[in-house]
Amino acid sequence: MKLTLYFRQFMAETYGTFVILFSSVLAYAILATVEPFTALIVSSVVYGLTYAAMHYTLGHISGGHFNPMLTVAAYDDGRITSKQGMIYVAAQVAAALVAGIMVLWITQSIQVPFAVLGYASLSPLRTNLWIALVIELFVSYFVTYVYLAISQRRISYLTGISVGFMMMSVMMTTGLLTGGHANPARVFATLFFAGSTGRSQLALYIIAPLVGSLLARWFYKYFKYSDTQDVA
Repeated sequence: MKLTLYFRQFMAETYGTFVILFSSVLAYAILATVEPFTALIVSSVVYGLTYAAMHYTLGHISGGHFNPMLTVAAYDDGRITSKQGMIYVAAQVAAALVAGIMVLWITQSIQVPFAVLGYASLSPLRTNLWIALVIELFVSYFVTYVYLAISQRRISYLTGISVGFMMMSVMMTTGLLTGGHANPARVFATLFFAGSTGRSQLALYIIAPLVGSLLARWFYKYFKYSDTQDVA
């Protein structure tokens, strides 16, 4: 049976997103019982390395987004169609929910709290709403700009490593402040299952990354140049 391109892209984004989120969210949930900072470092490294691995495994099928804000930026830049965009986002959110359910089941089975990061009471440093909004907008801008700037140049083979390292960096830097999510799908694997407090924070972690990604797309549009141009 021949599978359609759309179905293969849906499965690629689903599988990649699930592996990335399941691995990184489980790492934090398990290690947070020992020490939050250690858990943050390990989960950040796991996210970055797993993103790179999944990008190089599945990127030839779907582009290896595994993140709705990258999909939105790619659509706004004309790289994918609106139908592909909707398919990608649906796959990413579905995978995130399944990953969250799996992590929740595992933590409950071994009687470990389902630890997540957010702002206010879910932030070890008690970051307020407005600071969290600014942080998440900027870190999402940073990650998206890296993706846009590298993925269609002669060094596109470095996309997986570059985006993975950028995500690792922002998670380590802002994790104890806001969680450093920079991925609307990631909050559906974490905050969605963190009770009413977690779900009340979903809007910020969906809106801020999407706005940040569109700003990155705007700046990329006006600042990009051909690889053939000479630079100082």
